[in-house]
Amino acid sequence: MVVSWFQNGNSQFLGDFFVPSNPFQYLSRFSQSWDPNLDFGIFSLFSLFPTPRIILVAFYSGIFVVTGSSVAVELFLVLTILLLAYFGMRYLWMVIMQAPGTSLGQAIAGLFFVVNPFVTLYIENPVEIIAYAMIPWCLGFTLMGLRGFGMLKYSVLVSACLTISLITFPQVAISIIIVTGMVAIFAGHFLRKPLTRMKQAAFMISSFLATVGLNAYWLSLALTKTSLFFENYGKVLPSSPSLNMQNTIFATSRLLGDWSLLAGYAGRLYLPYSPTYYSDSLTVISTSAIPILAFAIVILGPFNKRNITIAVASLLGIILATGTNPPLGFAYGLFLSIPGSSLFRNPPRYFLSVVALGYSILLGVFVNFFVLKSRASSSVHRVSSLGVILLVVLAIAFASSPMISGEITRNWYDPSMKGYQVPSYYSEASNWMSSNNSAGRIFMLPHTGIYMATLWGYQGGNVYPYLFANPIITSSGGQYSSSSASDLINSVYDEFYANHTTYLGKVLSLLGVSYVILDRSVDTQFYNLPPPQTTLSLLGNQADIEPVGVFGDLILYRNTEHVSVFNGAYGISMIDGSPTNPASVVSVDDFRNGWQLGPSFSDGVFPANGSLTFESQHLVVTLPANGQYVFAELYKNVDFAPGVKYLIVDAHTTNPASIALTLNTLRGEVPMYAENPSDETQLNHYQLTNQSYLVYRIDGVSSNVTRIRFAISDELDKSYSGTLAAEFSTLFFANQIGDLSDMIGFVQQSSFDPAVNAVTLPTFLDPPLINILSTMNSSTSQSPDLTVREIDSTSVTIEARASHPFVLAYLTSFDESFTAQVDGSPPALHFHVDGFANGWLIENTGVFTIQIGFATQRAFLIGIAITFATIGLIVGLFLFDTSARSTVRSVLIKRWRKALGG
Repeated sequence: MVVSWFQNGNSQFLGDFFVPSNPFQYLSRFSQSWDPNLDFGIFSLFSLFPTPRIILVAFYSGIFVVTGSSVAVELFLVLTILLLAYFGMRYLWMVIMQAPGTSLGQAIAGLFFVVNPFVTLYIENPVEIIAYAMIPWCLGFTLMGLRGFGMLKYSVLVSACLTISLITFPQVAISIIIVTGMVAIFAGHFLRKPLTRMKQAAFMISSFLATVGLNAYWLSLALTKTSLFFENYGKVLPSSPSLNMQNTIFATSRLLGDWSLLAGYAGRLYLPYSPTYYSDSLTVISTSAIPILAFAIVILGPFNKRNITIAVASLLGIILATGTNPPLGFAYGLFLSIPGSSLFRNPPRYFLSVVALGYSILLGVFVNFFVLKSRASSSVHRVSSLGVILLVVLAIAFASSPMISGEITRNWYDPSMKGYQVPSYYSEASNWMSSNNSAGRIFMLPHTGIYMATLWGYQGGNVYPYLFANPIITSSGGQYSSSSASDLINSVYDEFYANHTTYLGKVLSLLGVSYVILDRSVDTQFYNLPPPQTTLSLLGNQADIEPVGVFGDLILYRNTEHVSVFNGAYGISMIDGSPTNPASVVSVDDFRNGWQLGPSFSDGVFPANGSLTFESQHLVVTLPANGQYVFAELYKNVDFAPGVKYLIVDAHTTNPASIALTLNTLRGEVPMYAENPSDETQLNHYQLTNQSYLVYRIDGVSSNVTRIRFAISDELDKSYSGTLAAEFSTLFFANQIGDLSDMIGFVQQSSFDPAVNAVTLPTFLDPPLINILSTMNSSTSQSPDLTVREIDSTSVTIEARASHPFVLAYLTSFDESFTAQVDGSPPALHFHVDGFANGWLIENTGVFTIQIGFATQRAFLIGIAITFATIGLIVGLFLFDTSARSTVRSVLIKRWRKALGG
């Protein structure tokens, strides 16, 4: 595998893991609790800085300084993790066996812990296995500390290793497993050794306090946003069939699992080598032999409680790793009842680490058992014992053959390649923008979103935040993003690709965007995106975007409108309307006249026709269903020209009735899909039992509408027998419902000037605030004079001169923790502005100073102080510890004597 790195020259390997081209740019984020560089700004923990991952960034930076190569950074990271895992396992073996010398069993344990199918699955995404590498270190240091071998020393070592395991944050399941193992070891010692219980408790408490102290800088942030974390952890259910499909007992006992096995996309396997584990006889035999050999020592060897305990833990890991699969899926089902179990959403990724640890120890004991037999037996028995040992080594090698051969580096997106090479034109474009406007935000095209694929071989998480030094707008926050701007970003992309923008620059100025980049290297076919020619054509339609350079496959555009991260406006426009009370209404239909019900149709026996009645201000359609698909159409002949933006229907259905809208035009039928689909949906059929209205976007219909048709059916439950019912109240044709697309359309009007105007949606505001803002003077074309004196992401000082009260906009994602104070007075009224940003009503006039702060930053700074105090205390205790000083002194003396002797 290591040879493959050198063979591939300057190619990196695939996975969500990505080495940034310039790691130094991330170190500057460490002291901030708000990250303004990603998707208009998000809470720092969700951009993973600052977290324990800062240790990883420091590692990146150190290697990058020496080598100047991202590939070298990745190589050294993988080697470091593997070496940590290997020596950690050897150390744990030594502690468990209480044997200071080396042995073949110890070497086998260390080898298998590093070279096994579990590691093979995740090594190409090496951040995943950092926590895995820390398991033996944490358990080994815990054992030593509980045995009384230097409480301070081992408390510090345990806390340091546990902190390193948290580099994988927010995926902290293995760290939880480590803590569980430590507590289990403590419980065993506490019960078996009552005379030292106080020392044992003191060791565990000191380890806990040291861990909290070392991690206080990010825990202080996490505690302020606990609701967000629980919300994100619940987005993907651990019981999801897609996460459990491949996790059979036969797979997990062989250290195989994960949803990606035998799975793929667009006709390509995520793991090209995964069929080997199910079809290649030698690989199947080898992986099957591993658990047999590991558990054999419990039967063949002498009775040993330690071995039995390890074997039981391994079996439990195997069972839990199968997830919800039979026959023992109930065990994982019980586990899911524990609060916080959603952290273990991909069970084999976490529980197989326990199995790998158990197998490593048991295989080492197994080998040592036969080593001892070979020494005390005849030559025949000696040869047979050595043969068994050779069998173990070969089983390990063949079970992990993709790792040894380097096949794990195969590029699944392009199997003809190994790894990928980042083209140099990304750094060239980044350097150009940094030199011209280092703070200018970049809007990326096409809309790649969370995952992307490129023609140069990369597929994985969105890489643009790693490739460019400037702040990026690309909807890349992913599943952990808490940005309030995500809806707005998607709306801007949608409006652009629907050809609803001609002044994209105005819209982007509202968002503080200075540059637009079209990346023609994106594989638009892979994720079904618009081709580059379409994007180029749409960009050509924009009146305020101009090309300024071409860097390889990147075309760079500049926004010609006024752009600033801080804006002040004496007037603010509010987009009227809501889905239930639309504005700019073109016409209203109350379903009293002109509506007809067509005959019923069915897949089977000719059904009875439905009925149409008007009662209690509702047009009621009833339709008999007899256990097969049945539908009837409510329709009305109309004649209106295109141009209306929305069709809103106020309706209600009984379970399981649903409605589907189709428009007849001069050019044919147009099936319509709702902007706000109901919870119960099948294609464009919507059941409205818990929702009273549907909003349809109809400005994309380019021909005169001649008929409106609502199909009432049992599409959601074709086995239903009974009466289907749908009630229709009102049909609106309107141009405003107070959503983000309305705001985007409003901003593009010639009367809107991003330099002096602000806009908001009433849905973001409380009624009293709406009344206050509506009275503001909006007739002037001037804006307050704002001068930014000091700025970082969480503290801004602005000197202002204003003749009227005004709205101050800070174009970073709205967060309640932001405050604005004028000359130390109480915080100003805070609200959403421009669809996503922080806005304040500044009622002062004249000359004054505005201080913007992020309240969470105070807790973060306190956490940083605690972390540095903890480090200082640890260093101080170490320096004043007599044994520590003598150890350092003896090492220095030995080296000095060796140098003199040389």
